Amino acid sequence: MNPKAVHYLRSFGLTFVFMILGSFGVSAVHRASSLFINPLDFEAMMAAENAAAFVADYMSANPTAVWWAISAHALGAALAVYMTTRFTKVPVWAESPRRKSFVPALVVTALYLLADYINDTVTVPMDMNWVAIDMALTLVCCAFAFRLGGGQQTLEAGQMIA
Repeated sequence: MNPKAVHYLRSFGLTFVFMILGSFGVSAVHRASSLFINPLDFEAMMAAENAAAFVADYMSANPTAVWWAISAHALGAALAVYMTTRFTKVPVWAESPRRKSFVPALVVTALYLLADYINDTVTVPMDMNWVAIDMALTLVCCAFAFRLGGGQQTLEAGQMIA
């Protein structure tokens, strides 16, 4: 099989797997938060006349809830970016040492930012200030995860970080 096709299929497959792993990370932090705070009653929120007001009331009654949610989103995205970056290889056809591609990490980050925006504005409508904080923290955590995953290291062709 063509080495370029194998490389891109491997990158795509691993990115998909690590996105799912990151989603499990988000769910794990959300589940852990239910040990410390009362979870949001989604049925009551959907039945409420004004869902945004319902969420605002919930957040005022449970001030740490929003921080748990924001942390869950940022940590899940960072896990996915870290794993994607860590297992991305420099293409075997590279003729000289070069840096890993940032495209898989960029795709993961963009998809998590889109999911944050949709979740924070549609699923659980929050104030736009909280949406901005959520997205900014997710972006910063993804940048650190890319760096920690070896995204800035120069490697030989076909090499991963040891």
